[in-house]
Amino acid sequence: DLPPIIAQLSGGQTGLRGIVLAIINFFLTFLGLLAIIMVIYGGFLYVSSAGNEENVNKAKKILLYAVLGIVVIIVSGALVNTILGAATTERAP
Repeated sequence: DLPPIIAQLSGGQTGLRGIVLAIINFFLTFLGLLAIIMVIYGGFLYVSSAGNEENVNKAKKILLYAVLGIVVIIVSGALVNTILGAATTERAP
């Protein structure tokens, strides 16, 4: 049995797979938030470029990579939750 503090910090998860799933979901959420911030920054840079072609290209690159990052985060989150989530659920006989 795990100490109660570990179960409390891990969201009630007591198994190793559940704890790993909670940690991975936390990091994916953090990375998603970071990607959204980058989309906002890229949009701000694009709007405030005032016709400067260098800033427009920089903003387009930031937006492209942020959107690609969001897609990768969503796909990896779905994959991890499917694989680890299926492994942690108990099946009724």
